[in-house]
Amino acid sequence: MKRNRKINYSFSALCFVAISSMLLAGVFSETASAQGSEQVVSRALSSYGLDKVEVFFLDDVVFVRYLQQVSEFNTLGEEAVRLAEIAQKVNRHLPSEKNVRIHQVFNDGQIMELIVAPKDALGLLNGRLTTEHFLNKARMKPLTRGFAIVPDICEPNKGKNCQNCEACTCYPNEVCTPTDPRSNKRGCVTRYKPLNAHFVGSEYVCNEGYQWNSDLTECVQAAGGTGTPTTGKPPGSTTWGSLSAGSGGSIIGQAFLLDSIPPTSQSRKNIFSPGERIYLWAESKILNAPHKLEVAWINPSGKEVRRETFDLRGWGARETFWSELQTGRHMEQGQWKVKLLIDGRVDRALYWHLKL
Repeated sequence: MKRNRKINYSFSALCFVAISSMLLAGVFSETASAQGSEQVVSRALSSYGLDKVEVFFLDDVVFVRYLQQVSEFNTLGEEAVRLAEIAQKVNRHLPSEKNVRIHQVFNDGQIMELIVAPKDALGLLNGRLTTEHFLNKARMKPLTRGFAIVPDICEPNKGKNCQNCEACTCYPNEVCTPTDPRSNKRGCVTRYKPLNAHFVGSEYVCNEGYQWNSDLTECVQAAGGTGTPTTGKPPGSTTWGSLSAGSGGSIIGQAFLLDSIPPTSQSRKNIFSPGERIYLWAESKILNAPHKLEVAWINPSGKEVRRETFDLRGWGARETFWSELQTGRHMEQGQWKVKLLIDGRVDRALYWHLKL
């Protein structure tokens, strides 16, 4: 009887070892398969033309990070197509479709995040979704503090820094000392670490559930624990620099006229040619109460040709929106005006010229 019991114990132990070995083999096989697939996707995206690609498989999303040269940033439509094609190429190598979380790391250190769903990528590429609708669904948001909107481009790889290039301007909690070994790509040294932020590459990024305050000095709790809520149109880059003129008590932090979205240091302009698309991009201050915002496009004769309305939610965050106007040869040339109205009252006006 004791012998049989011993044999049973031995048999059970062997079964346990065998089952454990199979389970471990399955885990290692799955891990190796995931790593192999990550490498396959990374090679595919590199062949597509992305630079310094990193790919990671997470539970419900595929994370893709790559380097984006600021000077090579394309038009809004071209960038949307590129993002959709990236999502499609990733999903061609997966057993089942997943959303693709994309981090565009610009060569000046700024980072933009977008999350692209496979069905939205297909919708854009087959014409069912417009560029605007696609980017709205992609939940585009800046993770860093954004570009300085000035007529120049911050290109550290070409020797530009905070001392010789306005586009490389330091943030309020930084000092410009390019010779300091602690300086970032723009030549700036942080005087103190922003609250609720962590370092990514050469720039600070807010922790999950936080966003930059209006002074860009620290990260504050975002409404609902998520990023800045999207209002009307998808958010563009969190920018700073010279602002359009507004009233002293304005809720609008900044507003620019651009030839493409998201705003970059090279997209700001006020002279356009017939056939170009014009964007009025604006960002509010931190709002704790709802407001109604209207954008009115007015031709040189004083006639209003387009008006859009946005509901600012006032969720304790900055809110970003844009309005756009497609120009044509039939349109009156000369000085045009764009008025921003808050709760029915004119907040500010921006001027631009349409000419051949």
